Amino acid sequence: MTANPRTVFWLLLGLAAAGPAGLPGAEAPPAEGGAMRIREVAELAAILARFPATDPIQASLELQLSRQSMEEHWNDQSRATVEVEDGPQGLRVGLPRSGSRQALQELRAQTLDPSKHMPTHNALQALTLNEVSGDLDCAAPLAQDLALAHTAEVQAAATYLGKPARLVVLTLPPRLSAEARKHIRNAESRLSIWIGADGLPLGAEKLEHTRGRFLVLFFENLRKQTWTFGHKGNRLFATRHEVADTASGMGQDFHNSTITILTLH
Repeated sequence: MTANPRTVFWLLLGLAAAGPAGLPGAEAPPAEGGAMRIREVAELAAILARFPATDPIQASLELQLSRQSMEEHWNDQSRATVEVEDGPQGLRVGLPRSGSRQALQELRAQTLDPSKHMPTHNALQALTLNEVSGDLDCAAPLAQDLALAHTAEVQAAATYLGKPARLVVLTLPPRLSAEARKHIRNAESRLSIWIGADGLPLGAEKLEHTRGRFLVLFFENLRKQTWTFGHKGNRLFATRHEVADTASGMGQDFHNSTITILTLH
């Protein structure tokens, strides 16, 4: 039996749910002393505690999805926009009537012709409540990673999008389920957080690198996530969140990326 390469791709991504492998680009300058690392982490934790994300927020969220197989020469580009709201009533995600009709039309068209592309339908399928919630409240997951970090490095003289910043680099423990641990041979995770002059996070990057084996299949996955932060009231949110996955296995290479752009109302 021959496995469907697209199915294998999602299998690889599912098993490789672990962490990052080093900072990209030029070699980093020597880290500051241990006292500075401890102080920097404590100050960042105190800053994040100021953003419990209880203030209401309303925004438009645009999702751009790209999937590609180099060997099979297929490419999928999809896009959709939804309205999101979070407040005392909880999290709400609304799809405009035009969007819901478009997704339904695409699904009906593909039923008649499987080769038909479904850009709106595919993008909506990739949108999850967990991702939406995380983009509307970035302080909580950052604080959790800060608490779980094994080691921390600090670069006092860094830049972020041309702005002076301090850079905190955290080495994180891989987060693997019991089932995944049976197949993952190596997992690395690192989170970089750029901090502005006011002490607020400007952006972050998480690199997660996993290698393993499933049955006779060796696989490798690299996930890179980047966030650009904004803040309003007691919320730290992601104005832009990019996720890029590269998976290889069974002689195949797959690329999957999503970009979410948040525009406040």
